[in-house]
Amino acid sequence: MPRIIRGASENDIQRRMREAEEYAAEHRRRKEEAEVRDRSH
Repeated sequence: MPRIIRGASENDIQRRMREAEEYAAEHRRRKEEAEVRDRSH
């Protein structure tokens, strides 16, 4: 969970949370692809 900065606007907080979710989803997808590659070889 990203730290919420005091005084940050609601839009700022929502944008940061969305970016963190996108980063996590991308990371998870790459990990799954790597596992599939490992199994196929």
